[in-house]
Amino acid sequence: METKSGKIIKGIGGFYYVQTNDGVVECRARGKFRKDSVVPYVGDNVIISIENDGNGYVVEIEQRKNCFVRPPISNVDKLLIVSALANPSPDSLFIDKMLVNAEIADVEAALCFNKADLSDDAEIWMNTYHNSGYKVFVTSTTENTGIDEVKDFMKNSLTAVCGFSGVGKSSLLNKITNSTDFEVGEISAKLSRGKHTTRHVELIEIADNSFLADTPGFSMLSLPEGLSANELISYFPDLKIHTKSCRFADCNHTSGKFCGVVGAVENGYVSQSRYENYKYLYNSLKDNKEWKK
Repeated sequence: METKSGKIIKGIGGFYYVQTNDGVVECRARGKFRKDSVVPYVGDNVIISIENDGNGYVVEIEQRKNCFVRPPISNVDKLLIVSALANPSPDSLFIDKMLVNAEIADVEAALCFNKADLSDDAEIWMNTYHNSGYKVFVTSTTENTGIDEVKDFMKNSLTAVCGFSGVGKSSLLNKITNSTDFEVGEISAKLSRGKHTTRHVELIEIADNSFLADTPGFSMLSLPEGLSANELISYFPDLKIHTKSCRFADCNHTSGKFCGVVGAVENGYVSQSRYENYKYLYNSLKDNKEWKK
């Protein structure tokens, strides 16, 4: 029996494909994981054993940096949120919800606004999120602009890429990987969105120690269960900094002339759309808690 260390780059049908220094090994998980209700995830750093008959088994999962259940992926270093500037237009609530999840998981997040050749609104969206403290890229796969900057962002990390179908994500990833591995879906004229083309999570090695994951399901990701409404402000860092100016310690930052966050919005220091999304998510968390009671 031989043991090796590696990273799970794909899991499908009960098989796990582990990237090792000697190549990819097809493995099954040992029964102890099922007994302990532990499921190996793509992104897991693992120890595998290769039996004398050539069969591989995952025998140990190393401690995870973070873990997302839907989609199932672990040890994410960076999150690239892809939106189209047109057809479809950006969804700021989706973006801000994803940024909250990234903050909670201690994942560095960046925004990519694609299809720059179809819109003149790039500067508006760039300013909103750059001023909020996030890296912002503007790309066009048609004009081949902004691709190298995105590649640089992905270096030496496991980067998960998310976005609604139809935003040009697959075309962008094909440019980044210099391949045609990512299936490009047709745009539905009725919905102005593309068909979902990705079926499972898979890591693609784009350079030494650099992986990207096209992650189906992130567009449906909700806020983590257990997150309270009062905790939410901590995951809007551009808003949180202004809470020091609140007069009352129990301020919920959704109204009131003595609220530092409200004052910052009124004075143009905080994005109005970011603040409106904060209030929407705050009330959703609050109402959900009240409903459970």
